[in-house]
Amino acid sequence: MDDRDSSTRREFLRNAACAAASMGAGAFVLPALRRSTRPGAVHAGTALGDPLLVGQRMSEEAYAGNWKTWVLRSGREIHLPPPASTRTQEAMELAQLKRAQLELTEEQIAAARFWDAGPATRRWTEIHLDMIKTHRPNPPRASRGLALAHIAMYDALIAAWHAKYLYNHPGPGTVDSTLTPAVRPRDNPSYPSEHAVAAGAASRVLKFLFPQQGEWFEAKAQEAAMSRLWAGVDWPGAVERGLALGRSVADRVLARTATDGSDTMWDRKRPTGVCYWKPTPPASVFPPLEPTWGRVRPWLLAHPDQLRPGPPPACGAPEERAQYLEVYRTVNGLTEEQKRIALFWDDGPGTFTPPGHWFEIALGLVEQYRLTTPRAARISAYLGVVEMAAGICVWDAKYAYWSLRPVTYIQDYVDPSWTSFIPTPPFPGYVSGHSGFSGGAGEFLGYAIPQQRAALRSMTAEAALSRLYGGIHVRADNEVGLAMGKMIGALASARALVDDVEDLVARGAVHRRQGDAWGGTLDSAVRKVNQRNLKGAIGELQTFVREVSAVLRPVDAEPLLTAAREVMARFAEAS
Repeated sequence: MDDRDSSTRREFLRNAACAAASMGAGAFVLPALRRSTRPGAVHAGTALGDPLLVGQRMSEEAYAGNWKTWVLRSGREIHLPPPASTRTQEAMELAQLKRAQLELTEEQIAAARFWDAGPATRRWTEIHLDMIKTHRPNPPRASRGLALAHIAMYDALIAAWHAKYLYNHPGPGTVDSTLTPAVRPRDNPSYPSEHAVAAGAASRVLKFLFPQQGEWFEAKAQEAAMSRLWAGVDWPGAVERGLALGRSVADRVLARTATDGSDTMWDRKRPTGVCYWKPTPPASVFPPLEPTWGRVRPWLLAHPDQLRPGPPPACGAPEERAQYLEVYRTVNGLTEEQKRIALFWDDGPGTFTPPGHWFEIALGLVEQYRLTTPRAARISAYLGVVEMAAGICVWDAKYAYWSLRPVTYIQDYVDPSWTSFIPTPPFPGYVSGHSGFSGGAGEFLGYAIPQQRAALRSMTAEAALSRLYGGIHVRADNEVGLAMGKMIGALASARALVDDVEDLVARGAVHRRQGDAWGGTLDSAVRKVNQRNLKGAIGELQTFVREVSAVLRPVDAEPLLTAAREVMARFAEAS
């Protein structure tokens, strides 16, 4: 990473909260991802001399092994055997580490520093984004891939954290002070190695998603795992078990993909006539993009169509003409700032796509707040789940209504020579995909990083508005898509609140029985949403708020209360 670019990005995000207060449209600009992590250049341009030292002066989430998982029943489901427990085994592993240090090369030191930068998941997220840019999956498929990879890393790391604090095995440097580590040891038990866990999980999923580079992913996983031995900070047995754990969890995630419906074929049936979508200029691409994606099985929701909105303005109604004329007038009179906004959020082919754009934003927040590996993994897994669900719900609406794109209406009824400012994508308009992706991401990230909630909401509003400036969506597409995304982000936040309660139990702020009862209330709220009972979900959250207010000290209660009230507000808007 270029030092100048890194500094710019960090400084920008530090000022995000202040920027939100004075934000007009387009004031929030995030520099584009600039990392070089493709085959043959994985170490190029990285700030090897300035790794992020995450968790060095505080315990790295000692109770994260109790957090809610996705494909595992819990962090306890996969039982790892004990680490090396005899003096002979320990002596053999120490000898291996010392031999590695004697043979250490500059390239190995560089690799150790590269993989050590930030949370153990960081480099794998960067690599994944670069793969999206290179191989160009469309936005719904990109969101699915990001969800699969980050769920695998997260669940595997939760299982790893359970084992870490079950065995509480010291690191090599604690046992033998003559070892000279190439990076600073992490402040958590050493078994299993979290870097090996993340490498095993991520590489397995990436190989599935981008099979053309499968061997390269496997080589990078080996490098990431071995880098902990070259650095002298992890035991060989901890690395071996970590790789195996990550791969095992990834296999479970991938097994679910066989029945998620992402390979459903389209029957080529569609409505025709002047009221319905038709291929758009200039390329007039057909068939439309992913017409069956609205049937894919989501992780967070019970049904892919459960958030389907009501129809857009009726064909031929004055409201319909008014919204298309608004697009026409807006694009014809774009300011330079509006053009910049439209281009910044364009996220077309050859970019990280809309969901990947939000992962880049999340990477910046993780970097800014120096989040630990478990918290970074948790944010990324939930973000992936939210983006995948948003894509599914948006695509369900698109092919439920088959609404026109502005360019079709305007060329047919207003101005035959008119074109949109950015290319019109080859699929129906209502609702806006970027608005759904952005609403979901901004809502969940605002829960996870509440200090940035105002700035993130301003960004989501700008992202939605950018599609009007681009001339590819009418205002209703954007507003309804944004609301759908926010609902998904709020639902994810309600589920994630269970982990916050678990942290309070672990700290002794609340008794286990009370914590379990609150977790049950939150789980019930999520279930009621999936039963299409928003009123019941709000009632459960109201009960949660009352009980938390009555039991906890204000300093412990306030984060939970604020998050729960934000979720209730989104549920109320959706009802």
